[in-house]
Amino acid sequence: MANQIDEDKVIAVDTYNGMYLEQHEGNYSLKAIQIGKNEVPYLIWVFLSKWSKAAGGAVPDDKKRPMAVRLGTRSEAVKALKQILKQIEEG
Repeated sequence: MANQIDEDKVIAVDTYNGMYLEQHEGNYSLKAIQIGKNEVPYLIWVFLSKWSKAAGGAVPDDKKRPMAVRLGTRSEAVKALKQILKQIEEG
């Protein structure tokens, strides 16, 4: 399902922002979504940075990737999301 979004699985956060839980080869990730006109969801793409000795610091990579948080396998994802929920509930 690369680069395609199942709109039924988009979790809207507000009018313009959301997230999408993706499973690929047994691993889960949350992808950042921007909600456009007519409520069409789009992946948010970013340039990751890499270290450049010549530049003396981080520089943008050559390739854009979807903004994502890797959650790991199903059990790792459940554990991580439970920890996040606990931190939010505790404020």
